[in-house]
Amino acid sequence: MSRMSADAIGVEEREGRGRCVVAWRALTPGERVDAVSGAAYAAVPLGSFRPSLCARCFQPAAEQCKLSRCSGCRQARYCSAVCQRADWALHRHECPHLSEEYSALHSLDEGTLVQLLLAARCLQRRAQGKGDEADRCFDELYAVDPDAESIELAHKAVRLAGLFPKTIAAATVARLLVASRLNSFGVLNALHLSLIHISEPMRRTPIS
Repeated sequence: MSRMSADAIGVEEREGRGRCVVAWRALTPGERVDAVSGAAYAAVPLGSFRPSLCARCFQPAAEQCKLSRCSGCRQARYCSAVCQRADWALHRHECPHLSEEYSALHSLDEGTLVQLLLAARCLQRRAQGKGDEADRCFDELYAVDPDAESIELAHKAVRLAGLFPKTIAAATVARLLVASRLNSFGVLNALHLSLIHISEPMRRTPIS
């Protein structure tokens, strides 16, 4: 069992680097720390690992865990009907765009696709939100002015019907694409996820 660390790391803003997770002492393998522990606001598996992970709980496929495909896109996999139903509120927006019949998303490189799907899931969750603590933290994600590449991608993305909420402007998507790079991290283990983790956000430039 991993032990909880109360003061091992923290989140700081550093000039020229933005928001950083900083270790204040040496950490041991398997040690759990508060600042980056807990549920993610949104998570997306890397495309190359999508066939081998449940899109909801990220349980890897195994002899005792057979994954079934979404009948719509044939891309997302689920370990159970429970996970598939739970994920549908977010997946239904990306489902038609992940279909083999659509090429707009499949023309993107893996990293860009994950960023876009992650942004879409975040904004769809926020649109469905209850205004709770997680939503409030999401609204206060640290962000900087978007670069030209993010702006161009955002303008293309909002033209994909249903991927983002109807009221979302390209400028909001562009800012979130930048914010996700500053406030997210990949889990570089057997799960191979890309996720946005909300923890002690820098309350400087709200996403709006």
